[in-house]
Amino acid sequence: MHAGLLPQRRSRRISLTALIDVVFILLMFFMLTTGFSQWQALNITVAGADTQSRADAPVLVLIRDDGSLFLLDEQLRPLRAADALASELPADRPVVISAHKETPVSLIVPVLKSLNREHTAFTLGQTFDTEIHEP
Repeated sequence: MHAGLLPQRRSRRISLTALIDVVFILLMFFMLTTGFSQWQALNITVAGADTQSRADAPVLVLIRDDGSLFLLDEQLRPLRAADALASELPADRPVVISAHKETPVSLIVPVLKSLNREHTAFTLGQTFDTEIHEP
């Protein structure tokens, strides 16, 4: 009823140029107010023939599937028994125990008990499947 009395409005279209200007101004505002991260140098130690890194390398104790023990330090050498194992290991280097995948647990436990008795810290490594031959 009153709709006929008011003149009809024409829809106005927003100019594309003005829209691009507003977007550009907002983009510049956010780019300039954002804090930029500071680049920092990262120190990387490269592995090489360093005597200090060799002294920190772990000693590997290998347990064959028949229960025989081998010490892999600089060269592979057989060990006598699990009871004397802690006395033959260097005191200042970490020890890693690794067993053949067919080695029964009953042959691994005495080695671990011997190291625990002597308060020697060790880590259990992955199993291996290659055959170890005496040197």
